[in-house]
Amino acid sequence: MHVKTKKISFLGLLLALNILLQLLGSYVEVSTLTFMVISSLCLGIAIYETNLTLGGAFLIASAALSFLLLPDKFHCLTYICLCLYIYFQEVIRRKTFLWKHQKLIWVPKLIFFNLFFLFPALSFFPELLFATKIQWNFWVYVGVILFAQGILILFDIFYNRFIPGYWIVLKKRLRIDL
Repeated sequence: MHVKTKKISFLGLLLALNILLQLLGSYVEVSTLTFMVISSLCLGIAIYETNLTLGGAFLIASAALSFLLLPDKFHCLTYICLCLYIYFQEVIRRKTFLWKHQKLIWVPKLIFFNLFFLFPALSFFPELLFATKIQWNFWVYVGVILFAQGILILFDIFYNRFIPGYWIVLKKRLRIDL
């Protein structure tokens, strides 16, 4: 497999920016999730500019570096969850027919999110989601699940608007030519 050196150097710089954003997010406690979301967009840029294989390598490298460098491992887990969702979305976009049907695309996204992230978090690690002790009943579960689905929809809309729209404009302004 022959990869252009421009793409490899771009992915290296993007990985450095990604880790810098994650470290900034772990030290600036007010906007940790904002920095995690922005750093996970670097994976989307890597996949958009190269392919799924190099994007997967970028995901593995960024997950390993964030695990080694971040002081809080929960932030690393949050980042990896966001990146896995982005990677799953890009696999659906490039490898299936579902991308042509905008309403059908949400079925695998919601199944993936609920099965691999929300269910394990609520079942095994609820103390990681909430700092205080909560009395869990049916309505609290329903509220948390609906809130998580809303956050997922906002993240998905933000990601899908960023890559095709804002990244192309930013790429032209920064004169990035791959």
